[in-house]
Amino acid sequence: GQYLLSLLDDSVARQLLSAGTPIASPPATLWGILDDLFKVKQPTLLQLERFRERKQLPGEFVDQFMESIKNPATKICAPEDRIKTEEELLQQFILGVSHPVLKAELIRRSPDNICDAIRLARSYEVTSVLRPQLHALKLTTNPGPRQPSPCSWNNRPESRMNCPYCRLFGRRAQRCGHDSPIRPA
Repeated sequence: GQYLLSLLDDSVARQLLSAGTPIASPPATLWGILDDLFKVKQPTLLQLERFRERKQLPGEFVDQFMESIKNPATKICAPEDRIKTEEELLQQFILGVSHPVLKAELIRRSPDNICDAIRLARSYEVTSVLRPQLHALKLTTNPGPRQPSPCSWNNRPESRMNCPYCRLFGRRAQRCGHDSPIRPA
């Protein structure tokens, strides 16, 4: 154990001794403690590749996709480094979203954190679910005044200008059939 300690840098030796390890400990114990002290969690290439190639599946909701990439992200980054984990998660979330319009919107807005990205994706997801229903909804508009049926044209009397009774009484003309009879109140 003493020989191993002499090979270490001064700052490393101080950290090893401050951990409460006796100098006479066997080398295997010292190596284990050194591993715990200076272990830098390096992701394996396989873990990194699986994380990077994960894309949102058709029919998969945004929340389901986020849960599926959250676990590999924590394995790739050190647990202490939450900022890096969130950055990796945000980057993969943006790149892994399956809908191209949503992906373009996420890239354009570039959300600062994962919560903003999820909120935007959820709102897009809700509107994309409702969009076919809106297109199926037939909006009726009133194109203009309602035209009388063609058969009623034949039953109409000739123009009021040619009717002497209509010229004499105007709107109140009832005899020729231009106006409906006045009913007493």
